Amino acid sequence: LTATHIHLDMHEYFTQRMRERTPFGLLAWSWQRWLTRRLADPQFTTRSTVSQRLADYYEHDRGMPRPAVVRNIPEDVEQEPRAVDPQRIRLIYHGLAHWERGLRDLIDTMALVDDRFELTLMLTGDDAMIDEVRRIAAPHGDRIVLRPGVPVKEIARTINEYDLAMMVYRPVSPNVRYMLPNKLFEAVQGRLGVVTGRNEVMIAEHAPYGFGVVVEPWGAQATAELLNSLTVEEIERLKAAAHAAAPQLHSEIEKRSFVHAVDTQAARA
Repeated sequence: LTATHIHLDMHEYFTQRMRERTPFGLLAWSWQRWLTRRLADPQFTTRSTVSQRLADYYEHDRGMPRPAVVRNIPEDVEQEPRAVDPQRIRLIYHGLAHWERGLRDLIDTMALVDDRFELTLMLTGDDAMIDEVRRIAAPHGDRIVLRPGVPVKEIARTINEYDLAMMVYRPVSPNVRYMLPNKLFEAVQGRLGVVTGRNEVMIAEHAPYGFGVVVEPWGAQATAELLNSLTVEEIERLKAAAHAAAPQLHSEIEKRSFVHAVDTQAARA
């Protein structure tokens, strides 16, 4: 790379969610529209984003050179899957406290699943939002537990005590529809099975390895039906598949792919 090389990480896409009928929302939307028009500026030698579908968007919808795909993958963690307790199957959502991330459906799901399931919400973000989630989850008693988030480097080891990572996001925006969240790969390093919605990007990641199952259609009822259908043996197979995938899905491997992709882009520029 030359001294004039400038790399642009177009991490995700969220412009359409910013256009709210408030002064701040309209200002933020206008700023995002201004920003996205400049993503194709030729001063950027190379670009990256987090999924193939977002790369398609930037290339075809925004008319810029196709960015490299660099997934949010944590470092390799050496650990074993935790044994599944048939009487206490532990679900976890970890990440931002935001209704767009499917939290309402997850809370409603707990009224419909077998007694063997419990849900932990390990939340980060706005304190007022976390308090609102806590209030809405309170009627479920100890079947829903809230705990604070942990530093990123500690996530994989922290969630190892759970069984299934919940990632059932309704496709309410382009960003959610095409997102590839870091929590999917943190679940792999944590040796958890994953439960996703019909998200083509996430399915493309977990289907080849077999560590995920898919809720279809959207909503608490469908999520509960899927969970209730899972046997302990099936959950253990999901966790074993995550364990087998972990040596192939970590940051050192992704780092090499990133350097190769950026070098290839720079050579074409």
